[in-house]
Amino acid sequence: MILRVFRRIIVLRYQAANMSYIEIIALQAKLIPQAACLLTMAFSDNPLYLAVFNGIESEKTERNLRTFFSIMLDTNMAYRTISAIRCDNELAGVSITKSPRSSPLSHRSNLLFAIKFNLLIGPQYAWRLFLCASHIVKRHITEKHCELFILGIAPSFQGKGLGSKLVRKLSEHADHEGVPCFLETSNFENIDFYKNLGYSLIGEDCISKLGNLKLYYMIRPSLGKRSDNNTTLIEPKLD
Repeated sequence: MILRVFRRIIVLRYQAANMSYIEIIALQAKLIPQAACLLTMAFSDNPLYLAVFNGIESEKTERNLRTFFSIMLDTNMAYRTISAIRCDNELAGVSITKSPRSSPLSHRSNLLFAIKFNLLIGPQYAWRLFLCASHIVKRHITEKHCELFILGIAPSFQGKGLGSKLVRKLSEHADHEGVPCFLETSNFENIDFYKNLGYSLIGEDCISKLGNLKLYYMIRPSLGKRSDNNTTLIEPKLD
């Protein structure tokens, strides 16, 4: 009996010593450069960004992606919820989400974003990005909703359930608000991941001007007080 108890104590101490400390915090402005590097690695093979930066060498693509994410994070700090997940105090993932209470980007912020993107990356790629963004916005569901705008996990931390924690954080907020969650992905391999978190595929289409880039639209119904089953996706069309 004493030996069993002693062994159990050893096992518990070993588990405690090897258990990672995980926390989700609001991303601080000083962490934007680090978060931009993380998202660059996480989205290095993403079909949408490969289509946007198609035609340039990989090294320049990486630099452009890092610049893009830096501008995007800085622009969205005041308008959307940017969450960081840390594992043993190391930045492991980032999400950008929007709720019905989020303020829309001001005209000034949109203009500054466009100017920075044009100057730092180039008008050709700015046009491609605008084409993607305008296409996706037109496919948003018509009712009030939360949106998973960006989800990126550092490659070294993938497969540890950290992405699921960030998605569930948004789900809990949406349930509290009584609204569904909406997302778009250009990566077909992500669909099963989101299905396991309660999302359903509600539509797909492509952007012909970007090499028939395929886009998939998913929704998670609200489990909260104002659940609405009349969710509709704006009719997809081919661009």
